Amino acid sequence: MRDVTLGDTIYFKFTTRAFATGIPTQLAGTPSVSIYSNDSVTQLGPATVATPAAGITLAVDFDSVTGLNHVTVVATGGNGYADDTDYYIVISAGTVATVSCVGEVVGEFSVQRSPVNWANVTTPATAVNLSATNIDVDQVVASVTGAVGSVTTKTGYELAATGADLILSSSTFAAAMADAILLRNASNVETTAGEHTLCTVILAMMEHSISGTTLTIKRTDGVTTHATKTLTVNAAADPITGIT
Repeated sequence: MRDVTLGDTIYFKFTTRAFATGIPTQLAGTPSVSIYSNDSVTQLGPATVATPAAGITLAVDFDSVTGLNHVTVVATGGNGYADDTDYYIVISAGTVATVSCVGEVVGEFSVQRSPVNWANVTTPATAVNLSATNIDVDQVVASVTGAVGSVTTKTGYELAATGADLILSSSTFAAAMADAILLRNASNVETTAGEHTLCTVILAMMEHSISGTTLTIKRTDGVTTHATKTLTVNAAADPITGIT
């Protein structure tokens, strides 16, 4: 069964044939079609060739082809359609070569029966609270932002987390994460990194100065002191023999 989104315009074609010969034959006798939903006995329509109803338009001998019929359905809420519902298009009046064909099912579709409502993915109708939630990702990393957390899909190996844990289950991501850490600018973390991180190793290569036995390491701005170290010196020749 074809599944559509509420608000879609959909098209169906069916052929009517003479029962005796099987030859395509015009649907005659003021024909009309109706639509049933699920197990309801209440019809949407009926719609005739001259009078569309419930978003249904019927055309017989479509494109001047004898026996070819065309139905257009505008499946909006205003026309009576709803999510999570099956629909069946039925001939409610008409004859083929003077023989009634009322009750023939000529098309069927559903509205939003799939597990994911894609209409709400691009523009969510309801906010989702992801507080204290683990998100397992394989091939796409989610960016989680905010104290409570909202998820935005990313196309690359991008990771930001506040208020939620992200669990990576692919070795590809492990390599991507390692690259991201090694390439990260020390200025992003130097104010909170502390002594026991790669940040200090990186900053040791930055601007520094010696005064007496004190080594002062500057942060990436070249002004702020990141850390100080005590030097061990040989008073006789005054070389530096160690850093504490």
